[in-house]
Amino acid sequence: MKQYFLIISYEFPPFLGGAGTYSRELSVGLTSLGHEVTVLTSLHNDEKEAFGIDETLKSTHKINILRFKSIWKLFYFQLFYHLIKNFGKDYFDKFDSIILADHRATKFGMLFFKKALVKSVNVFHGGEIDSFYLTPNRYLKLFGIPGKYENMLFHCKANIAVSADLKNKIVTVLPSLNHKIDVVLHGIDTDLFQPTTKNKKISTLQKYNLEKRQLIILSASRLVKEKGQDNLIKAFSLIKDEIPNTKLIIAGDGNYINALKQQTADLQIQNSVLFTGNLAREELASLMGISDIFAMISRRKEEAFGLVFIEANACKVPVLAGAVAGVVEAVEDNVSGLLTDPNNILEVSDKLKKLILEDSFRKKLSESAYKRFKQGFTNLVMAKNTINLINGKG
Repeated sequence: MKQYFLIISYEFPPFLGGAGTYSRELSVGLTSLGHEVTVLTSLHNDEKEAFGIDETLKSTHKINILRFKSIWKLFYFQLFYHLIKNFGKDYFDKFDSIILADHRATKFGMLFFKKALVKSVNVFHGGEIDSFYLTPNRYLKLFGIPGKYENMLFHCKANIAVSADLKNKIVTVLPSLNHKIDVVLHGIDTDLFQPTTKNKKISTLQKYNLEKRQLIILSASRLVKEKGQDNLIKAFSLIKDEIPNTKLIIAGDGNYINALKQQTADLQIQNSVLFTGNLAREELASLMGISDIFAMISRRKEEAFGLVFIEANACKVPVLAGAVAGVVEAVEDNVSGLLTDPNNILEVSDKLKKLILEDSFRKKLSESAYKRFKQGFTNLVMAKNTINLINGKG
């Protein structure tokens, strides 16, 4: 039976962030199953790009996206205004489920009446417990927000954690929610991330001035210290002389980019490392399509999942990943890639070398990674699991 969903999220493409990607993929998955989806979200800097994305999603998947220019301190008032403006005071009667898809949307849920909460589904992406309970600011404490937040979560129709590791962290602090939180793993769009074609590969190689016979290692994330690009660069430098025909591509931007560029110069490997800056997901998918290995050895203990590894696997690219937190659920060791201690440079280097030199092993991982992705990590699988969970709570 057709269902009507409202997804509320501060983040949504082209805004870069895991929660925004989640909202986009869930929207596509739900509409692909025949349901109707409306997204209420913020309009960020690039209006032209945002509206282009909206038009594409509307024409291809019939997703209705409503955006408003948000002002930081007024965001929640603006969100409430646009909710009532578009759907009326009885907005909760217009939808079967309201998905609170990111941290700010969840905070907004505290303003809901019970009639809205019983239709609301809260989604955890990581960081919520830290900000509300482990390191709350004085204003949160003063107004008793942690208690109100827990009460809101308890009365939601459902709560979703994007990994079992994240659920465990939440219930350690909030044991009362143990039976109120379920795990639904991320899924991604198979129309966007898929094995590349010959012509697409040639055009992407030409665009980035890459040689056809080069072995390409791709890393993509925000460029901050805890994401581990510094250790990846060190590990790459240890084997570069042994395997000269390799290229390390680092996609993304952040406050650590200048330090990373200086590091490559200090190690005298700057000609073998390419920094691309921020990329749209479509461009990232193109780069993944020409890559032989995807590597991100994050040492961030709060890493909730690791969607980018699934995106690589969808392109038939095996991965090298730091064995931390929810990443071990995104990456199955010796099936979709290799897990490594992100702080052990020699181990990272050895495993990277193994993936580079052992062609048959790398190709075997490529096939098993793609099979695993198709079976459990598409946006259709995520949407089905989400609907089954919600319907089971009815």
